[in-house]
Amino acid sequence: MKLYLMCAWLLAMSAMAFGQESTQSVSSQETAPDTAEADNAITLPAMHPVSIEITEALNSKTSKIGQMFAIRLRAPITLDGKVIIPAGATGQGEVIHAARARAAGKAGELIIAARYLDYEGTKLPLRSLKYGADMTGDNNSGAAIVASAAISSALALFITGGQVDIPAGMPATAKLSQDVRIIPSGPITKEEGKP
Repeated sequence: MKLYLMCAWLLAMSAMAFGQESTQSVSSQETAPDTAEADNAITLPAMHPVSIEITEALNSKTSKIGQMFAIRLRAPITLDGKVIIPAGATGQGEVIHAARARAAGKAGELIIAARYLDYEGTKLPLRSLKYGADMTGDNNSGAAIVASAAISSALALFITGGQVDIPAGMPATAKLSQDVRIIPSGPITKEEGKP
């Protein structure tokens, strides 16, 4: 009887071992194409600058907290002189705070943030939104723009009648909030004007 149990145990163990080997070979065959794609992947580092455009008009009187608005990639995202993501990718920004102008000369307020760009199904999370800032600078002034007549003379051009107006097409800059892996869908091209 002991011999019978020992043979049954060995048979069961060999069947389990065979099952594991076949499962491993199938899973390695399934992941082979993913490995090839991963070899072509490019990682854009966190804090990499991006040039965007706010494509919807925003106003401190009509905008609502939590309202999402459209943004667009204004210039290609480049890395080491190569175009990784061409201009035109779309995304979303969010109204963080909006307050209309009030009595006694209290100006309107509008705080907005860039949230993400979407490139072929990959979301590129954004932070540090700034109007018309130099993208090569190291000024990391936060995740939103505070536009208030009382505290922001640089944005005074957009304040009309105590309200804050951001016109459609307003250029801005932002930065990637984390590393993002991109698998290019086509050939990587050199940036224009670069050797």
